Amino acid sequence: MKFKVLLFLSFILSPIYSQVGIGTTNPQQQLHISGSQTGLQTLRIDDLAVTTGGTNPGELTTTIISANKALYTDARGDLYSRYILGDNTQSLIISGSQNINDTNLTDITGASITFTPRHSTVFLSFSVSGDIPASCINSNTQESWFAVGVSVNGSNIANFSSMSASTNSSSSTITVAQLPVSVSAGSPVTINLQGRDGGAVHDCGFTIDSTNLTSYMTITD
Repeated sequence: MKFKVLLFLSFILSPIYSQVGIGTTNPQQQLHISGSQTGLQTLRIDDLAVTTGGTNPGELTTTIISANKALYTDARGDLYSRYILGDNTQSLIISGSQNINDTNLTDITGASITFTPRHSTVFLSFSVSGDIPASCINSNTQESWFAVGVSVNGSNIANFSSMSASTNSSSSTITVAQLPVSVSAGSPVTINLQGRDGGAVHDCGFTIDSTNLTSYMTITD
């Protein structure tokens, strides 16, 4: 009877300390997956798939089935998946020229991006270049500045002012890098740039010159 009990305990305990092999009868680690020597060996975990039913932390509800995601581990060693930052980047080069002579924010033509983000925070970078028109009436007393605002679904979230000039034909540039923008992952959003001018004398406004200068916006998602 004692022998049977020891044999039974050995049967129960041995799997706990044994190594597990998949595709091999001689596992070299606690878990050893073996297969053909050709091709890439993969391990499929259904819940990491890009589907609307994913339940892992970081899984975003989406119908996109062609995008790859990165596999992460948390402090406990649990696996979860997330989209790689930058794999859904949106960008454009602003074309044409536009003169903005308004103290209220006005949409900059061609500086709008509508997309469906994969992250709850995306990062906006842009550069807007232009000048005071050479035909400015107050060419000797022109004192003005130009500001660029950021709009998300019609609401202003940020403003930047660094374009200033004291005479006509003075060129300036506003450049912003990696501005964090909060969005709703999985829901379409429109991010666009707006402009306005001001100053003691701003009769001529500010012309965004996309013919001789380059202006663009990029959203890293």
